[in-house]
Amino acid sequence: MASITCSFRSEVLERTVPLRALVPLEDAPRTPMPALYLLHGLHGSEQDWFQFTRVALWARARGLAVFCPAGENGFYVNQAASGMDFLRYVGEELPAFARRLFPLSARREDTFIAGLSMGGYGALNAAFTYPETFGKAAALSAGLRPWKRMDNPQGPRVRRPDYARALFGEDTENSDTLTLARRCGGRAPALWLSCGAQDALLGENQALAEGLRQAGIPAHFEQPPGDHTWDFWDREIQRVIDWLLP
Repeated sequence: MASITCSFRSEVLERTVPLRALVPLEDAPRTPMPALYLLHGLHGSEQDWFQFTRVALWARARGLAVFCPAGENGFYVNQAASGMDFLRYVGEELPAFARRLFPLSARREDTFIAGLSMGGYGALNAAFTYPETFGKAAALSAGLRPWKRMDNPQGPRVRRPDYARALFGEDTENSDTLTLARRCGGRAPALWLSCGAQDALLGENQALAEGLRQAGIPAHFEQPPGDHTWDFWDREIQRVIDWLLP
């Protein structure tokens, strides 16, 4: 098993970016290997999933390569003010880079994306924007329509309206998950949505699941006991991996 911490030059972001990866070369039951691009939450880093969950254990058992990029606090969107195209980085450049380095499958059905909270929002948006790349997508406790929570001019930077404008611009519809899903329509990947029954974000995840149903886009949705915590995400990512590779 190769556990990798590296950096590389992103042409999309026009700078060097960090990457954390697990590539179970000697344990893979088959090559080319399937790959999961796994996104962290707000205030997190590319190290979080490996530090706070047992994802490495379950990925190794399934021969699944895992790649965790740094999304900073940028919500994995193509940012309006800076021009930093984080969505394009995650959906295009990162999979292409990983495939050049490792024996990964280029097939849609072997390429997955998932995330928690901010990363769940980013994973869904990437999946609906790049449905030709990702065959399955999972969102745990997704923080949807984040600009709605950026309404305190005196609060922390990530809660201020000017931060929302810098990220999303004035036309937030282009960053709205359900809007992207409707545009994607029948090309959407298979979807797993999960949010803890005690999580403050449960209502918006329920609304997304219902919106997808009304749009005719199949999605598996669960609300098991749990809150917005690593204990919940540790349990759920094991179930997600079982779903990705049954």
